[in-house]
Amino acid sequence: MRIVILVDEEMYDPSDPDLSNHRPVRYFDTEYYVADALRSMGHSLLVVPATPDLVATIAKIRAFRPRVVFNLVEHVGGHRANDSIVAGVLEVEGIAYTGGSASSLAISRNKYLSKLVVASAGLKVPRSFIWNGHDAPPRRMDHPLIVKPLNLDGSEGITANSYVTSVAALRRQLKRLARQSSGPIICEEFIEGRDVIVTLSGIDTVSVDSIRELVFPRGSPVTFATQRIKFDRRYRKRFGIHYRTPTHLISSFKGEIERVARGTYRALKIDSYCKLDFRIRNQDIVFIEANPNSALSRKSSTTDFGRVGYDRFIRKIVRMALERHARHSA
Repeated sequence: MRIVILVDEEMYDPSDPDLSNHRPVRYFDTEYYVADALRSMGHSLLVVPATPDLVATIAKIRAFRPRVVFNLVEHVGGHRANDSIVAGVLEVEGIAYTGGSASSLAISRNKYLSKLVVASAGLKVPRSFIWNGHDAPPRRMDHPLIVKPLNLDGSEGITANSYVTSVAALRRQLKRLARQSSGPIICEEFIEGRDVIVTLSGIDTVSVDSIRELVFPRGSPVTFATQRIKFDRRYRKRFGIHYRTPTHLISSFKGEIERVARGTYRALKIDSYCKLDFRIRNQDIVFIEANPNSALSRKSSTTDFGRVGYDRFIRKIVRMALERHARHSA
């Protein structure tokens, strides 16, 4: 089968058009591992960069005549929100592609809107509000907050300073983020508790493929996932912060996590694969954010591919893309 791997522009190497010579770099290895898995299945591959000139990008895709596009795009022209535009263009062009639909990507990226959607399904979310830089900061706080960019991926833009417990600290963090970016900022209730990442996949039947926990031991400088914790392995090792599969969960509570995760997945109308972040406070499972088209590194810390089966998961993603396309074309 002919498959185009659509990647961020900076990940494209014209001297290696099918990623056969590329070697993985930690945290930037998804493209290599996906290409390696697809090649091992006998597929013919072409890597295409998603550039701001989407007309030219689509022309390169069509010239290869692929059966499906494996969409690994996280931004276009440096703008994260443009990932949904790429999916939308592929939909309009009638090209089968993997990953979330344009609407599910757009809703999930907006950390405030996604919480409204999940809350409307009767599931728990933290209280939150948006600060757009024009309104005066709040004069009082009823609880600690996490203050972070509204539309960035995962833990991007989250630091130890994101946790605020006073109005003065809140105003400092708002000013800090406003200097770094002109985008809106979300201020959400900080949920004390365990940090759990659930990987799901499916269209009609949704499977819970992996449950992982980010563990913060006593003495950890923070107790939530910052950008540094996510990307700096030495920092995690220094403080004993680590990922694990929470095998000690009692079956009834594991079942409740799976129920809430499936409900969240369906509420956001995700129909391929994603990772969902939750905080567990006592027995409350609180939705934090969704990451459709989440990183697919074979060595991912947040998905237990050793148990799931990496090649099997990649094969399922391709199969779901073809099935969804056939339904929409009928």
